[in-house]
Amino acid sequence: MLREILIYMLAFGMLFFLGDFAHNYYIENQGITLGFSLRNMYAFHAFFSLQLCIIFALLSNNEKLRPQLGFIYLGSFVLKMIVFCIVFYSVLFTTEKL
Repeated sequence: MLREILIYMLAFGMLFFLGDFAHNYYIENQGITLGFSLRNMYAFHAFFSLQLCIIFALLSNNEKLRPQLGFIYLGSFVLKMIVFCIVFYSVLFTTEKL
């Protein structure tokens, strides 16, 4: 179990840095300026998704909850979007149009 969690952490860390680097590289080459921190958004999604993967890895060992993991995932996805909108409210709703 610990090895599986470490693999998740390594994979999410690599994807975070690769995605962040590639996106920022493209934006800088195009001369685009953003009014918000793209790295913070990447960090939020990487951290939240990593936490969900760890939770689901732990919950998958419970025979009683295993059939319900799909429904739990759907609820956690909605929760992720709600928390994202709360955390990045000013970027999404109060700044200039993107």
